[in-house]
Amino acid sequence: MTATIIQYDAYPTRPWRNGLGLSMEIASAPGGDHAPWRFGIASIDRSCPFSIYQGYDRTILPFAGEGFVLTFPGGESEPLRVVDPLLPVPFDGAWPSECALLNGPVRDVNVMTERSAFSHRVSILSLTETPVDCPMASPVEGALCLILALRGSLTVTGGEQAMTIPEHATLRLEGASPTPPRLASVGPAAVAYVVSILAVA
Repeated sequence: MTATIIQYDAYPTRPWRNGLGLSMEIASAPGGDHAPWRFGIASIDRSCPFSIYQGYDRTILPFAGEGFVLTFPGGESEPLRVVDPLLPVPFDGAWPSECALLNGPVRDVNVMTERSAFSHRVSILSLTETPVDCPMASPVEGALCLILALRGSLTVTGGEQAMTIPEHATLRLEGASPTPPRLASVGPAAVAYVVSILAVA
């Protein structure tokens, strides 16, 4: 398994597809705006529509601010409240959606996958100094795992390798491993956002 730390200040900033916001791109597949998967942090400065991604599944989680409500004018879903920093919210990227901020600007963690090619799994871990297994998908599934230090710094150990992930940095793991990595906080508590990207067979 190969491991690469992506520092927070190395995330490039890109405009949304609809031009109404900006995202810090943590990692993505090749393809630019049409990449079949991407993972990043979106900045929402005002209430506005989200970009439409036909054929994509999306999951969002509040990162900073007091959250927002997503409504779907076409009636595809009841309104979704995106307010709990430990509760990822999935929805279909093809649904036209209106984002209404609750109390000022927000940033959210956003992962999207084109369902004909990839799927994703998201876990939020509240960590202590006692290590726990990383809930990444099995290596036999060919998964890419991205671990974002959402709150506080993390330690990640696997085999004889140990790494410290600073707050808001991300560890990218690729390749097979006989056992899952173990995660713990640096200090009393931390929160990790773990996403596995899996190729569709």
